[in-house]
Amino acid sequence: MKYLLIVMFILGLGISHRAMAQEQDKPLRVYYTASSRGYYYEIALQEPVIKVFHSRDRQVAAESELPVETWSELRNILSGIELKTLPEIHTYIDDAAVDKTAIAQLRVCHGGKSYKSPEFDQNKAPNALKSLISKMQSLAVIVESEQ
Repeated sequence: MKYLLIVMFILGLGISHRAMAQEQDKPLRVYYTASSRGYYYEIALQEPVIKVFHSRDRQVAAESELPVETWSELRNILSGIELKTLPEIHTYIDDAAVDKTAIAQLRVCHGGKSYKSPEFDQNKAPNALKSLISKMQSLAVIVESEQ
């Protein structure tokens, strides 16, 4: 009976380890959205593709496949951001209150979990997110210019 319990325990550990590995293998997805009345802009990085949207109906304005090196760079930037604390990042919403700028938000889906930043003024990204958002925006400009 002891042996049966030990075997079942070991099999259970193996199955849960495999399930966790499959969750980690899910593709990385990063979404940057900025919107206000009459304005919508979204950059969606869904490994290996980048998509840019300019309307709420999510019709793709530009789309391209990113090289492996670019994804490595994005992953490198993301590794400097503690995803679990993303919802608690200090942000500013000053200009959006009087319609001077759009309200932006970043969402990262990784390992089967989704992490969302608080909303912030589009032109005042939190310091912890600036490099990632800048990289996403520069990639979006390149992709849009190619279309």
